[in-house]
Amino acid sequence: MEKGSAEDDRKTVEVDAQLLRSVDAPQADAARLGHLVVNINCAQAIPQNVATKKPNVLLLLVCDQSGSMGTNFANQVVPALLYVMHQSYKLPNVTAEVILYHSSARRLELTPSNYTEILRPLRAGGGTSFQAAFKVIQSILESRDIRGSFDEVAIGILTDGQDSTWNQGSKYTDLKEKIRKLGVPVTVHSIAFTKNHDFNLLDTLRKDLGTVEGGFQYAEPTDGPDALQGKLEAVFDSVSTKSTNVAITLTLDGYEFQDFKDGEPTKTSTLQRTLPLTPENTVTLNAIVEQQASAASIYSYSTTETVSLTVYVEPVGQEGLEGVTNTSEVQPKEMEPGLATERFKIELLERHLAALTNVIATAATSGKSTVELRKKWSDELQSVVKKVESYQGLQLLRLFKGKAARSQMFDFIHRITEKVNQLQKLLTDMALGSLSTAQKARLAELSFGHQFQRASRARKLDERAERNAAEMAKIEENIKALTYDIELLKSFSEEQTDNFRCILSQYSWTELLLDEADRDIIGFGVALGRPEAAVDDPTQVRVYDISVTPVAKNSFEDALKFTIDTSGHLKAHGGFALGSEMGVAMRGSAREPINAWLPLFINKEHWKLVYAQLKPILGYLVTLDPLGYNSNQIDVFFLILGSMVARLTDPGERELTFIYQFLRTCIQAVRDTPHLQERLVKAVRGFVETPANRFKDVTKNLLVLMGYLLVVPLDQLQSFLYTEADWELLWFSILSESVRRNSDNIFKFSRGPDDVDEFLASVISYTPGISAVLSSQDQAAHAFWNKETRAQERAEAVPNSFSEFKSSKGAPQEEPSDQYDDQYYEDDQEYNQSAGFRRPDRSQPYNRRERGQRPDSSSDRDHQQGQGGRRPGLSPRGQRPDSSRDRRRFGDRSGGFADRGQPAAPSIPSRYISASSFVAIESRDENMKQHATRLSYGDIGSEQGQQQEEESSAYNASSITTDMMDSLLWFQNKMSIQGHPTIGAIMSLVAFSRCWNRMQRDAGSMSALCEQLDANGGVPPASWISTMKTAFDSRKNLNSTFVCLFDLLEQSDGGRVSKCSSLNAVRAMVAQGVCHRVNKDAREAVTEGKYQDPLIDGDQILRALHQGIVAKQQASNVKQARNEELKYAINRCITTDNMLIFVGYLHSKKGLNGSRNTKAFKQLYKRWQLKDAETTIPLGWEKLKVLITGKAEVDIDGVQVTLNALDRGQPWIPGPKKTKSTYRNNQARFTSHWGA
Repeated sequence: MEKGSAEDDRKTVEVDAQLLRSVDAPQADAARLGHLVVNINCAQAIPQNVATKKPNVLLLLVCDQSGSMGTNFANQVVPALLYVMHQSYKLPNVTAEVILYHSSARRLELTPSNYTEILRPLRAGGGTSFQAAFKVIQSILESRDIRGSFDEVAIGILTDGQDSTWNQGSKYTDLKEKIRKLGVPVTVHSIAFTKNHDFNLLDTLRKDLGTVEGGFQYAEPTDGPDALQGKLEAVFDSVSTKSTNVAITLTLDGYEFQDFKDGEPTKTSTLQRTLPLTPENTVTLNAIVEQQASAASIYSYSTTETVSLTVYVEPVGQEGLEGVTNTSEVQPKEMEPGLATERFKIELLERHLAALTNVIATAATSGKSTVELRKKWSDELQSVVKKVESYQGLQLLRLFKGKAARSQMFDFIHRITEKVNQLQKLLTDMALGSLSTAQKARLAELSFGHQFQRASRARKLDERAERNAAEMAKIEENIKALTYDIELLKSFSEEQTDNFRCILSQYSWTELLLDEADRDIIGFGVALGRPEAAVDDPTQVRVYDISVTPVAKNSFEDALKFTIDTSGHLKAHGGFALGSEMGVAMRGSAREPINAWLPLFINKEHWKLVYAQLKPILGYLVTLDPLGYNSNQIDVFFLILGSMVARLTDPGERELTFIYQFLRTCIQAVRDTPHLQERLVKAVRGFVETPANRFKDVTKNLLVLMGYLLVVPLDQLQSFLYTEADWELLWFSILSESVRRNSDNIFKFSRGPDDVDEFLASVISYTPGISAVLSSQDQAAHAFWNKETRAQERAEAVPNSFSEFKSSKGAPQEEPSDQYDDQYYEDDQEYNQSAGFRRPDRSQPYNRRERGQRPDSSSDRDHQQGQGGRRPGLSPRGQRPDSSRDRRRFGDRSGGFADRGQPAAPSIPSRYISASSFVAIESRDENMKQHATRLSYGDIGSEQGQQQEEESSAYNASSITTDMMDSLLWFQNKMSIQGHPTIGAIMSLVAFSRCWNRMQRDAGSMSALCEQLDANGGVPPASWISTMKTAFDSRKNLNSTFVCLFDLLEQSDGGRVSKCSSLNAVRAMVAQGVCHRVNKDAREAVTEGKYQDPLIDGDQILRALHQGIVAKQQASNVKQARNEELKYAINRCITTDNMLIFVGYLHSKKGLNGSRNTKAFKQLYKRWQLKDAETTIPLGWEKLKVLITGKAEVDIDGVQVTLNALDRGQPWIPGPKKTKSTYRNNQARFTSHWGA
């Protein structure tokens, strides 16, 4: 390996290069092929902050929300958008915007605090208008300082349909022109869904709309339930993982580089590549070189002569940084084929295949493919297949020593084979006739979707594999060096070894170790689900099933390989597709599914071989790659241990045998892993000492914590868990945190804050004199607090959301909110001179997208006129509004005319909302006249609004109603089904932990118990089995409910630690958990001293939360009253023919408060932009002048007075669009006053 550097020390790059011997040609060939590996260190030429800087990217996700998307929009698009927004808020360099379009388009106003509430309820509906989407994209680009804030823009366009409303050539002309003027690179990616999409348009958009050609992805409903979601997430991953690129140019004296052009192999004396810099400011380039015939006699691999290598490196898109040239000498060396060289050969095949795919796609989509071309392409594909097949079977075993290397090569081969098969099928389809839209889309994805293949997970795994490759080699050497006590292994009886005999090979664990040719270890199978997040956080792994069938490691791997070969990877191990069909590699003796494997301790001799392979075992268990090991993956052992115990109710001997043995395995892993025991003790102590350490950002998984409690010796736990009362408080803390975590999942299907607030109010509050208070006997008889009640185990038996639960009880329900609620004032408001503003009749079918028609609302107008012009639903003074729809629309959801930057008032259950008081219309108008008159004298006085104080009787936390217990029962049933862990799981863990602690006390220590187990060949003594079964006798007779868990906990020697009633402790636990179900809210509550212990301070928690409900009531009432005032003020400003009344409503705090900078003023001015403004607004011209000039000339007692009505009399210049529409609809008056 040779090193070189540029002569200029101020700007230089260091180059390490290797020129390896023949890669692909026989030794005797005149033309010698070599593998050139160039490692370039740019630290001195490119500042570190430039190398590590991620480009600032504006990502616009433009998603089709039309009706044809159906349930795929809610099931796939919405989860993908939630993922993208969640990730973008964590990345400072990515700004994501979401645009939804159907017949119209809109940009979603998303923030870190509201994006889940806005995105989750979204559903599909309407037609498809690309024009509308393009206009919104353009408006966003115009509203932002693109060049000053971003380095590039990426646009992802998703659709499943076609748009026939516009001529294709003019659809995006304006947008394209705008993009060209931005001054930053813009990439447009197309995502097609279903065969009905407009392929030609999407393919054109990705190539022509942006300044950089984008990618193409395609999915069909038959691709699986997560296919479309994966495409959208891949767009974000490709954008968010970008780094600084460098352009590299290589020349090597006497050699030519092999490359591909237009799908054909070619040779060039200069090789050019653009590659990303690593965070270490380095880049590696691989190339195949061919020694020129004229130089063959001069340069030989056996000579000491060197070859001159010239490297030119130039940063891409970095102003002020110039390119650097480096010339160094490289000596050709011989090297045997190995993983690096052979892997590069596979990469070359991939590159050749990508170039060929590009050529096929271009010809196919343009209709220029011929029989001769198809034959040529087919032959090239066959040559690729032959090269790939050379790596199968014995050749793969010969080249690559070790399963890790073979596994890595297999992944390369599988990827190429899969792509070749797809291309061959498409070539067959082409021969039968022209390609369909779906086939063109598949071909385009093969050609232009490669940039999405290496997303965040693959990148992390590759980097981790590189770090661990050396470790794997060391592990293999350690395994070879192991020695075993053969006599000890032979001393175990057949009865002792039969408990752990592989179901596939029929070898016992001793026989597996004694086989010198192929030593193996024994373990057991589990069925796991792996979300992508498990790569970083192994505790995210889901445990679906746990087998008690012994399986040898090699036997499981053979079964896994067979299933992969016959059914594919996903069918075998499930991949990272959490939520889709679970992979099954084999089945156990009871037909239980198995897709992962874990080892057992058994004996110290067996553990030697287990521990030597523990890192690759954990790596594969979590990441499906033995090279993907990370030290935090040991937590998966504790997760599975906790899960095994949590599933016990009436344990059998076989179950307990495997649990004891796996517990022993975890104990030994802790002993042999440096500093692990200290970390576990610290984690448990922290959980015990403060609530802040119980939240998910610290304690990631409660079942992992349970595993910690079992493997940490009791004498260490007793240093902070002194008494049984302390243990009881610990279990209550675990239950309380489980309730809080599960609350978020339980309310996932709720309609928003309304559902949560209704639930909290039903659990906490009651109405004296109306709600019947239950006696203690009635409470005990209720299904929630009855020990005979069984928790629901079937999801379909429990209503999905709390609103559905109320509906099932016969409670009145609010109609679902319209997704356009926040646009009510713009879209739904109509004006009639006699009736003022009215709301469309929602009881009639109304599609806002059909020809702009609105339903007939004559009945509404009649109703308004009968109430003196009030809007429907506005009740007389002191009465409750009849329509909950009105309360919601003008309450916290719409925000009324309040500043959008302010948080909306919380929604309040309907039984707590009372109507605001309003004076009669005539009195209001008279007040406005008086206000305008006082304004003329410079004295507007003090405007005191009516304040409504709500007196409530003293809150009694001990008053329990049927409604409270019904709501708690619903929550309990939801937790029994969706909980992680469930109440029953905590009960099983309590029973097992208590018994295990007693066993440690009786034996003297945990070490003594381990010695007993080891001496018996890993089989637990009969006394252990009977002791644990006895401990579970009380557990198995208890139902998995709150009351039974409290009963189980209070059976301990510690006595009862609760300072309030058990029922109130549960109410407080559930209410506080639901209220602070978000980690951030919970942590703020702890900081402010508002997060309390439900057992100790249960009554205080309920009183505090009740006060919060009352405060929300009052805030909601005030906000509702203000909205009603503004609605009426706008109405009267338009309908009145008295300028004093008009000015009064403009200036008064009961009206528009003399300001134009409000939504109310915008809605008022919008009325002059309507077509009938000139003929339907009394004194329309005079009023318009007031709105624009800010001054009003009025007659007060026969004297003309000029009043500063708006913004202290400052004039206002509307924007060009508003001016144009106002002039167009008031043209006659404009012309008569100011000329044409």
